[in-house]
Amino acid sequence: MRLYFTERAIKSLLGCFDTEIISLSQEVFAKVKSLLKSLEKENVSGESDRIFILLAELLSLLNNNKDSQTVEQQSSKYANFGPILSYINQNYNKITKIEDIAKSFYMSKYYLCHRFKEATGLTVIQYLNNIKIQHACNLLINTNLTILEIGNECGFNSSMYFCKIFKQTVFMTPREFRKKAR
Repeated sequence: MRLYFTERAIKSLLGCFDTEIISLSQEVFAKVKSLLKSLEKENVSGESDRIFILLAELLSLLNNNKDSQTVEQQSSKYANFGPILSYINQNYNKITKIEDIAKSFYMSKYYLCHRFKEATGLTVIQYLNNIKIQHACNLLINTNLTILEIGNECGFNSSMYFCKIFKQTVFMTPREFRKKAR
Protein backbone atom coordinates (compact mmCIF):
# COMPACT_ATOMS: atom_id res chain seq x y z
CA MET A 1 0.00 0.00 0.00
CA ARG A 2 1.33 3.42 -0.95
CA LEU A 3 1.71 6.04 1.74
CA TYR A 4 -0.28 9.13 0.74
CA PHE A 5 0.16 11.24 3.88
CA THR A 6 2.98 11.73 6.37
CA GLU A 7 2.31 11.04 10.05
CA ARG A 8 2.28 14.78 10.71
CA ALA A 9 -0.26 15.38 7.92
CA ILE A 10 -2.45 12.56 9.21
CA LYS A 11 -2.49 14.03 12.73
CA SER A 12 -3.27 17.46 11.33
CA LEU A 13 -6.03 16.26 9.00
CA LEU A 14 -7.69 14.11 11.65
CA GLY A 15 -7.65 16.96 14.20
CA CYS A 16 -11.26 17.77 13.31
CA PHE A 17 -12.28 14.58 15.12
CA ASP A 18 -10.92 15.87 18.44
CA THR A 19 -14.16 17.77 18.97
CA GLU A 20 -17.67 16.37 19.41
CA ILE A 21 -19.38 18.89 17.13
CA ILE A 22 -18.32 20.98 14.19
CA SER A 23 -20.72 23.78 13.44
CA LEU A 24 -20.92 24.52 9.71
CA SER A 25 -22.54 27.39 7.89
CA GLN A 26 -24.88 26.45 5.05
CA GLU A 27 -22.21 27.54 2.54
CA VAL A 28 -19.55 25.30 4.10
CA PHE A 29 -22.05 22.46 4.50
CA ALA A 30 -22.80 22.70 0.75
CA LYS A 31 -19.06 22.41 0.03
CA VAL A 32 -18.78 19.37 2.31
CA LYS A 33 -21.77 17.76 0.60
CA SER A 34 -20.24 18.43 -2.83
CA LEU A 35 -16.92 16.93 -1.76
CA LEU A 36 -18.68 13.83 -0.42
CA LYS A 37 -20.49 13.38 -3.74
CA SER A 38 -17.19 13.75 -5.59
CA LEU A 39 -15.61 11.17 -3.26
CA GLU A 40 -18.44 8.77 -3.97
CA LYS A 41 -18.03 9.22 -7.75
CA GLU A 42 -14.27 8.70 -7.52
CA ASN A 43 -14.77 5.60 -5.37
CA VAL A 44 -17.12 4.13 -7.98
CA SER A 45 -14.73 4.95 -10.84
CA GLY A 46 -11.77 3.49 -8.94
CA GLU A 47 -9.38 6.42 -9.37
CA SER A 48 -7.88 6.09 -5.90
CA ASP A 49 -5.26 8.88 -6.15
CA ARG A 50 -7.98 11.50 -6.65
CA ILE A 51 -9.85 10.09 -3.64
CA PHE A 52 -7.00 11.04 -1.32
CA ILE A 53 -6.87 14.58 -2.69
CA LEU A 54 -10.61 15.00 -2.16
CA LEU A 55 -10.39 13.44 1.29
CA ALA A 56 -7.60 15.83 2.30
CA GLU A 57 -9.66 18.77 1.01
CA LEU A 58 -12.71 17.59 2.98
CA LEU A 59 -10.75 17.10 6.21
CA SER A 60 -9.06 20.50 5.79
CA LEU A 61 -12.46 22.12 5.40
CA LEU A 62 -13.70 20.42 8.57
CA ASN A 63 -10.53 21.39 10.44
CA ASN A 64 -10.97 25.02 9.45
CA ASN A 65 -14.42 24.95 11.03
CA LYS A 66 -13.71 22.88 14.14
CA ASP A 67 -13.07 25.96 16.24
CA SER A 68 -16.37 27.53 15.26
CA GLN A 69 -19.22 27.60 17.71
CA THR A 70 -20.04 24.37 19.46
CA VAL A 71 -23.49 23.58 20.81
CA GLU A 72 -22.49 24.77 24.29
CA GLN A 73 -21.42 28.15 22.89
CA GLN A 74 -24.70 28.69 21.06
CA SER A 75 -27.70 30.29 22.68
CA SER A 76 -28.70 29.11 26.13
CA LYS A 77 -31.74 27.23 24.81
CA TYR A 78 -29.29 24.63 23.46
CA ALA A 79 -27.16 24.44 26.61
CA ASN A 80 -28.62 21.04 27.54
CA PHE A 81 -27.37 19.32 24.38
CA GLY A 82 -23.77 18.84 25.55
CA PRO A 83 -24.85 16.23 28.11
CA ILE A 84 -27.20 14.63 25.58
CA LEU A 85 -24.41 14.27 23.02
CA SER A 86 -22.11 12.83 25.70
CA TYR A 87 -24.84 10.39 26.74
CA ILE A 88 -25.28 9.22 23.14
CA ASN A 89 -21.50 8.90 22.64
CA GLN A 90 -21.15 6.78 25.79
CA ASN A 91 -24.28 4.63 25.34
CA TYR A 92 -24.59 4.35 21.55
CA ASN A 93 -24.56 0.54 21.64
CA LYS A 94 -27.30 0.29 24.30
CA ILE A 95 -29.75 2.86 22.92
CA THR A 96 -32.55 1.06 21.09
CA LYS A 97 -35.02 3.92 20.64
CA ILE A 98 -35.18 7.68 20.89
CA GLU A 99 -37.44 7.37 23.94
CA ASP A 100 -34.44 5.94 25.85
CA ILE A 101 -32.61 9.23 25.43
CA ALA A 102 -35.68 11.41 26.02
CA LYS A 103 -36.51 9.63 29.30
CA SER A 104 -32.94 10.02 30.54
CA PHE A 105 -33.25 13.79 30.14
CA TYR A 106 -36.87 14.15 31.25
CA MET A 107 -38.19 15.45 27.95
CA SER A 108 -40.65 14.25 25.37
CA LYS A 109 -39.49 12.41 22.28
CA TYR A 110 -40.97 15.16 20.09
CA TYR A 111 -39.18 17.95 21.96
CA LEU A 112 -35.86 16.08 21.87
CA CYS A 113 -36.11 15.36 18.13
CA HIS A 114 -37.17 18.89 17.25
CA ARG A 115 -34.51 20.65 19.34
CA PHE A 116 -31.79 18.15 18.42
CA LYS A 117 -32.32 18.72 14.69
CA GLU A 118 -32.46 22.48 15.26
CA ALA A 119 -29.24 22.47 17.29
CA THR A 120 -27.12 19.97 15.35
CA GLY A 121 -28.59 19.87 11.86
CA LEU A 122 -28.96 16.08 12.19
CA THR A 123 -31.79 13.92 13.40
CA VAL A 124 -31.16 11.93 16.56
CA ILE A 125 -31.08 8.72 14.51
CA GLN A 126 -28.58 10.17 12.01
CA TYR A 127 -26.29 11.26 14.82
CA LEU A 128 -26.63 7.93 16.65
CA ASN A 129 -25.96 5.94 13.48
CA ASN A 130 -22.91 8.08 12.68
CA ILE A 131 -21.46 7.31 16.12
CA LYS A 132 -22.19 3.60 15.66
CA ILE A 133 -20.55 3.55 12.22
CA GLN A 134 -17.44 5.36 13.55
CA HIS A 135 -17.04 2.66 16.18
CA ALA A 136 -17.74 -0.06 13.62
CA CYS A 137 -14.96 1.30 11.38
CA ASN A 138 -12.57 1.21 14.33
CA LEU A 139 -13.52 -2.40 15.11
CA LEU A 140 -13.23 -3.43 11.46
CA ILE A 141 -9.69 -2.08 11.33
CA ASN A 142 -8.44 -3.13 14.76
CA THR A 143 -10.14 -6.45 15.51
CA ASN A 144 -10.85 -9.79 13.88
CA LEU A 145 -14.49 -9.80 14.97
CA THR A 146 -16.98 -10.92 12.32
CA ILE A 147 -19.23 -8.38 10.61
CA LEU A 148 -22.18 -9.77 12.57
CA GLU A 149 -20.31 -9.44 15.88
CA ILE A 150 -19.28 -5.87 15.06
CA GLY A 151 -22.86 -4.94 14.14
CA ASN A 152 -24.09 -6.35 17.46
CA GLU A 153 -21.24 -4.71 19.40
CA CYS A 154 -22.17 -1.33 17.93
CA GLY A 155 -25.84 -1.69 18.84
CA PHE A 156 -27.35 -2.76 15.53
CA ASN A 157 -29.94 -5.47 16.14
CA SER A 158 -29.92 -6.62 12.53
CA SER A 159 -26.88 -7.39 10.40
CA MET A 160 -28.81 -6.36 7.28
CA TYR A 161 -29.64 -2.96 8.78
CA PHE A 162 -26.02 -2.56 9.92
CA CYS A 163 -24.72 -3.27 6.41
CA LYS A 164 -27.32 -0.93 4.86
CA ILE A 165 -26.47 2.00 7.17
CA PHE A 166 -22.74 1.31 6.85
CA LYS A 167 -22.92 1.41 3.05
CA GLN A 168 -25.03 4.60 3.09
CA THR A 169 -22.48 6.28 5.37
CA VAL A 170 -19.13 4.96 4.11
CA PHE A 171 -20.13 4.18 0.49
CA MET A 172 -18.91 0.59 0.73
CA THR A 173 -19.85 -2.56 2.61
CA PRO A 174 -18.18 -3.40 5.93
CA ARG A 175 -16.29 -6.24 4.21
CA GLU A 176 -15.01 -3.91 1.47
CA PHE A 177 -13.99 -1.36 4.11
CA ARG A 178 -12.05 -3.95 6.11
CA LYS A 179 -10.32 -5.22 3.00
CA LYS A 180 -9.23 -1.70 1.92
CA ALA A 181 -8.22 -0.66 5.45
CA ARG A 182 -5.88 -3.59 6.02
